[in-house]
Amino acid sequence: MVAWLTVKSVAIFLGLASTAFCVATIVLAVQNADLENDLQDALDKIDALTANTTSTSSTSTSTSTTPTTANPNRPTDEPEPGSTTTPGTGNDTTSSAGTSPGGTTPSPSTGSTSTTANPIYPTLPTGLPDPEKIEWRLPTELTPIKYKVYYHPDLKTGACEGTVSIQFQLNAITNLIVLHAKELNVHRISILNMMARMRVAIDSINLDESRELLLITLREVLSMNKAYTLSASFDCNLSSLVGSYISNYTNADGVDRSIISTKFEPTYARQAFPCFDEPALKAQFTITVARPSGDEYHVLSNMPVASEYVDGDITEVTFAETVPMSTYLAAFVVSDFQYKETTVEGTSIALKVYAPPAQVEKTQYALDTAAGVMAYYINYFNVSYALPKLDLVAIPDFVSGAMENWGLVTFRETALLYDESTSSSVNKQRVAIVVGP
Repeated sequence: MVAWLTVKSVAIFLGLASTAFCVATIVLAVQNADLENDLQDALDKIDALTANTTSTSSTSTSTSTTPTTANPNRPTDEPEPGSTTTPGTGNDTTSSAGTSPGGTTPSPSTGSTSTTANPIYPTLPTGLPDPEKIEWRLPTELTPIKYKVYYHPDLKTGACEGTVSIQFQLNAITNLIVLHAKELNVHRISILNMMARMRVAIDSINLDESRELLLITLREVLSMNKAYTLSASFDCNLSSLVGSYISNYTNADGVDRSIISTKFEPTYARQAFPCFDEPALKAQFTITVARPSGDEYHVLSNMPVASEYVDGDITEVTFAETVPMSTYLAAFVVSDFQYKETTVEGTSIALKVYAPPAQVEKTQYALDTAAGVMAYYINYFNVSYALPKLDLVAIPDFVSGAMENWGLVTFRETALLYDESTSSSVNKQRVAIVVGP
């Protein structure tokens, strides 16, 4: 009896298993058919577009095709020459022959023409941001994550050029990218979908000097689940005392010397490079600055030097990536200054005070004061200093008493230098007050 019940149970179980297997097979077959149908629909659309392009080309008496070869020496996230984007053009690309996308380019050698089909872009949803309604604060749809800044200042001419690459994330869908730029010539702008390694089509670019905004309108919305990078080249000048600028001093031999310094607080980073120049929009910075090759000049920034690359007459100095911080705290100095140094007691933090060579002996009091105050605060709050080094620099031309750039604090000379033989007690107190807190 028991054996008969066991056999019957096994038979029922096998029957149910066979039924379930058949049902699963049918479902998978249906899904596979749907996928094949979708794929076939896509292929049909591609064939239709191809046929349309072919038929359009065949109506011409003679056609010629000019292949485009990528420059192997150019990063893939930057546009190629002849496919640049400049503010105010209203188009996403401008060819070197001045032909807009989808147009016909005459061939000067053969007189023939080549026709390119206009690209198809998705329909934009309603409710997207209006560039004209943005006044002073940046929209909240985007948040910067990382900056890569390359800066090449010219100490002789006062000109500078550079590139910036900004990785950002989306807080809401948008087809509008808004960042700050002032007194810059911004060009070669591109937006890269990092996951697909494809550029996003740009509809228009407007550099509004009155609002100090760079407004980039796209032909499609950006997806929240994808990573994007904005890349741009820029030209600037170093004639002001804010942003990045040239400062001059006279050395012990009576020779005029030039250095490069920065002053980004409160809203002057936008005069050095395009950026999201609001304090709440913190990001990590990797900064590269070009200096004259040789031992005459060196470069300082927020973090220690990570690498140096000599390229003929210039040396590109790249610094370690910073902690997340506001744009106004980024800084760099290109100078021939000398320094005194020490290590903060009880730590491995390197502390240096820089000044022109003829005045470096006047930095000892500031060095002792800074080292003592740092050790006291670390012990009092039981919180270590977050960076591996701290540099204090006396700048000959400086509009503020000091600027608390993280890892690279810049000072007016009278707020950092003290000579025991000639300086007054008021000057000594001033140095202690500015350096100490």
